[in-house]
Amino acid sequence: MDYFTRSDIICRALSELSGEQVLNYLTEWHGTQLLDEGFYQYLVGEGVIEDEDEDEDEGANNASN
Repeated sequence: MDYFTRSDIICRALSELSGEQVLNYLTEWHGTQLLDEGFYQYLVGEGVIEDEDEDEDEGANNASN
């Protein structure tokens, strides 16, 4: 099976699952290495989550002023 056919089959199968199921399959296959600092920063950049470190930095800056 070539790369494109396999990718299409995988994408179609995953698109029929819930987000939680997809997350479970990906982390079961790759472990939590997917949930690293790089992915965290990507989600921050995409606006999916707020950067908690930034909030702590702002609090420290406000306390010193």
